[in-house]
Amino acid sequence: MPGAARECSGEWTNEEALDRLELENRRWKRWIAVGALVLAALGLMGQVGSRGRIFEGEMFVVKDPAGKMRATLGLMPDGSIGLFFLSKGEKRRGSLAHWPDGTVGLNLTDKDGRDRVVLRIAKDDVLAIGLRAKDGKERAWLGVEPDGETFLTLYDKNAAGSVNLFVKSDGSQALNLIASDGKPRAVLGMRSSGETAFNLLDKAGKVIWKAP
Repeated sequence: MPGAARECSGEWTNEEALDRLELENRRWKRWIAVGALVLAALGLMGQVGSRGRIFEGEMFVVKDPAGKMRATLGLMPDGSIGLFFLSKGEKRRGSLAHWPDGTVGLNLTDKDGRDRVVLRIAKDDVLAIGLRAKDGKERAWLGVEPDGETFLTLYDKNAAGSVNLFVKSDGSQALNLIASDGKPRAVLGMRSSGETAFNLLDKAGKVIWKAP
């Protein structure tokens, strides 16, 4: 994945998030119970219910009739805020988050809790969509840079070798074939003027054939 797109791949740890949510949930239960007793004693329960439907707090948990967590909304220890959707087995299946640096992200998760589709708008306004295999390795990234440049990167099963396609803001285009060592082996390009060039390179990065 291009360097700018890699900045879009920020993650939050599912286990840490759920631990935090469960802890906050227990705290909220205790405070709600105490608050309910106090309000009842003061005769203010009715007034609270009539003050509009606004609820404030750092963590909210939605549970199903069986008592399983199915959705959570809360503030994480690092200052990010996240909305998590959970399966009946309380495994994360999707999440939406906003990080302190301004990055916004959406993750779609498989049944085993692994992120498979990742959407990011980074702090520098790079937009990128990533696809991952079951082993968690990146297989594809599609993105748009702030200046309008678009890129598509496809990876092999080891997330090493790749095919990179770029269309720059000035209209020039490039197709790069990258070996597993990260070095380009073939480069095809076209300037905005229509001039084209094609280079083949050896393992050392030396051009062994080119046209024109």
